[in-house]
Amino acid sequence: MSGIERRALIVGVVGAGMAAVFKTENALAADPKLNEADLACEKAILLLKAAQGPGNPPFGGHRNNAITQLQHARDQIKKAKQWADNPPNQKPKDDDKDKHKGHHKS
Repeated sequence: MSGIERRALIVGVVGAGMAAVFKTENALAADPKLNEADLACEKAILLLKAAQGPGNPPFGGHRNNAITQLQHARDQIKKAKQWADNPPNQKPKDDDKDKHKGHHKS
């Protein structure tokens, strides 16, 4: 196998593996918008960290507060995705009503 053929094979295998990872990741999330929201928060955090401003702490601490809140938002998005992938068992409310029919307290 020549060097070019070997590189083409490696690129193909890596590409197929990456496609499988991305397909699996997106398939698990209840809504792809959750992934978009998480990426938007990540980008906002990076932009805020790169921002240069006056004061000590910079921007009167408001930038740091925004970063903390965005990190919290990312944690909540992660929990939302986990919940969507494995929702808790919920009993229908009508079943509860049927259980009590015919049973009267004395």
